[in-house]
Amino acid sequence: MKAAIRFATLAFLFAAGTVLVAVALQKQPNPNTNPNGNPTVPPQGKLPDITDAAQGIIIGGAVGGVGGKFVPWGTTADLSDVAPLPGTTVNGKCAFNATYKQRNIGGVQTNPLYVNKLKLEGPAEVAINSGQHLNPGETKSVTTQPYLTEGEHALMLYLDDGNAVAESNEGNNFYSIKYRLKCNGQPGNPTGGKLPDITDARKGIIIGGAVGGAGGLFVPWGTVADLSGVDPLPGTIVEGRCAFNATYAEINTGSVATSPNYTNKLKLDGATDVAINTARHLNAGETKSVTTQPYLATGAHGLQLALDDGNVVPESNESNNVFSIRYTLKECKKPGGNPNGMPDLIAVLTNPMTGQVAVKNIGTGPAGPSKLVLDCHKQGHIGGGGGCAELPATVASTYSDPAFPDKVTINVPNLAPGAAYTHTLSFWGSLKWTSGKYDFKALADAANTVAESNEANNTATSILIVP
Repeated sequence: MKAAIRFATLAFLFAAGTVLVAVALQKQPNPNTNPNGNPTVPPQGKLPDITDAAQGIIIGGAVGGVGGKFVPWGTTADLSDVAPLPGTTVNGKCAFNATYKQRNIGGVQTNPLYVNKLKLEGPAEVAINSGQHLNPGETKSVTTQPYLTEGEHALMLYLDDGNAVAESNEGNNFYSIKYRLKCNGQPGNPTGGKLPDITDARKGIIIGGAVGGAGGLFVPWGTVADLSGVDPLPGTIVEGRCAFNATYAEINTGSVATSPNYTNKLKLDGATDVAINTARHLNAGETKSVTTQPYLATGAHGLQLALDDGNVVPESNESNNVFSIRYTLKECKKPGGNPNGMPDLIAVLTNPMTGQVAVKNIGTGPAGPSKLVLDCHKQGHIGGGGGCAELPATVASTYSDPAFPDKVTINVPNLAPGAAYTHTLSFWGSLKWTSGKYDFKALADAANTVAESNEANNTATSILIVP
């Protein structure tokens, strides 16, 4: 959408039919401190907020990304057809230009200078960009040259690695993709013939609640969630770990049934199996809900879902089987640990998308004014913008906010406990859509102005299919 607002591409931390292996962001000392050793904080509570501006990374091509392959965050890409930098193929590795965009959506400039890093599987640093600085609202393109290892791996971007800059939102600095690579090789996995295709059907996972997910916390793939307020299964707290019901949905979008039977796995930090579901089978077009009971470790970790782990089923698309989230679990919750007297805002979208959005306060305390932002992305679209219908210029100013460029923004009034605010987009009926599938993402309390009992459940998703 142009005319002042363009729905931006949805960013998922670890989806790719592959969940990115997430490593805890460790808080490092701030080199710019005041005499008592505490980080210098801008006056009047104003803080910067460093985040991604392009909803993905470009691998290959020239400096700036021209001619490279755009890979949305949280997805999986085969990079075997991307030309590496000349003369860089050695010992199973090759180097590429890697281009991403960073943006300061906060109200003040960043301080002190900070460092961005690209890491392979979390700990292995493959690109370091130091001396970074952004003025409020400023966007900068960064091109660096990491060496990528052949095979299947996770590539992670850490903006402000070490959290040197005090920010209004420290949860939107981490992004990742999963890739498949053979240096100077040929693109893999042709999709000719009738084949099944196993993938996610819900765009996220439910942690906690009952079998089937009722009462649990829905976490969209590629995002970060605080699970500290989620009830573990009774009697499972042991040695810094506790078990939860974890519910996801798998679907076969292919034209034939899966064969042979396959195995799904949930993995902690990409390596440790914490839940295994064997003898899986899906008919063409069939969807199945799966509830399993992984033990999750306290701290900050990545939780990855691998559908058809080991790729025993020949599929038309092998790159949409792995998804992931990143979570923090301060401690396994004891009975009676729910915070009281606080609001809890959630976004609500119709499915399929109809132009109606809502925010509901499911907490026990009142919520002050807030903002809801809405993104749109057309599946398969690459490059700038989200590829969605254009917003009429006559209403652009009504739904724009400088703090949330390229997004539709809606002001939400005070909400009492249990109250909801529903808004129908005035321009929806006039939009002209091209054929395709569109993903929508709504974020409640986007400016993070409301202190909530649960800050991890503000997101809702929906789709629109245009024939």
